[in-house]
Amino acid sequence: MENVMKNSGFYRLFLHELKGIYWLECNWITALEEMKALAASEELTVTFRKHHVVNQKAVHSLTRLFDQLEEPVPQIRYAFADGLIADVRQMLTDTGNDGMVRDAGLIIAAQKVAHYTIAAYGSLVTFARIMDHQQAEQLLQQLLDDKKNSDAELTALAENYINLKAVQA
Repeated sequence: MENVMKNSGFYRLFLHELKGIYWLECNWITALEEMKALAASEELTVTFRKHHVVNQKAVHSLTRLFDQLEEPVPQIRYAFADGLIADVRQMLTDTGNDGMVRDAGLIIAAQKVAHYTIAAYGSLVTFARIMDHQQAEQLLQQLLDDKKNSDAELTALAENYINLKAVQA
């Protein structure tokens, strides 16, 4: 990437968004551990275990991307990410120990984060393409695809099993 582009406002916006998604991915790993432990159904536990691996991969990939961009890995907090995680924790408090209802809520919480990350990665892919940073574009596209797959998996689990059990609880 040319230095001219690296000094542009557009690049700074790209970097800001990249730092934000990095912060969310790092914190989401911890939240997924908590959610996995609280899931009532084995199917949701397995799904969260897979998503945990996807998130670890995302953090590793984003760390590599910061290295490629010759940018430091961010060490600052991003309020929107903290807010999403806080929403997950509040949902857990609100649903208490009602197993399948809580599982339905866990899926909603996970999908809120998934939808945010899909939007963020989609924008980042476009930005990387516009800046002609092909390596970043490919890496971010893979992360976007992973998030879309995770979201589809959660939707199928909710629609075909969890929500049906939750409504009967």
